[in-house]
Amino acid sequence: MNWLRQYLASRLIRGLFAPIDPNELLRITPGLDGVAVYLGKRELSDGDIQNLKNEAKMLTGNEAWKIVTAELRRDAEEKMVMKALPGDGQLIFGKAMLYNLKVIDDTLERIKSL
Repeated sequence: MNWLRQYLASRLIRGLFAPIDPNELLRITPGLDGVAVYLGKRELSDGDIQNLKNEAKMLTGNEAWKIVTAELRRDAEEKMVMKALPGDGQLIFGKAMLYNLKVIDDTLERIKSL
């Protein structure tokens, strides 16, 4: 019965975190000279793009970054699976943490591929 409750909760809260749209964070649109890249509402220059690419590569290759994100994922999964009780919010909190980590990872990958 517990699996059914978790399944239903997962299905019901799946769309709750949709307001954080990764495409609003980093937007790539066709421009006059190829593509225009926006970080938030600010259009990035070629130098800005190159700096961001280098920093994204450095950050994702950093051992401290890997350890911190792995611990956050582990903690979120533990909250969802081991500590979640009906009505205490641990399941929603864990899902929100995992979604935010995914948005960060996806955005960094998009930056690296510019």
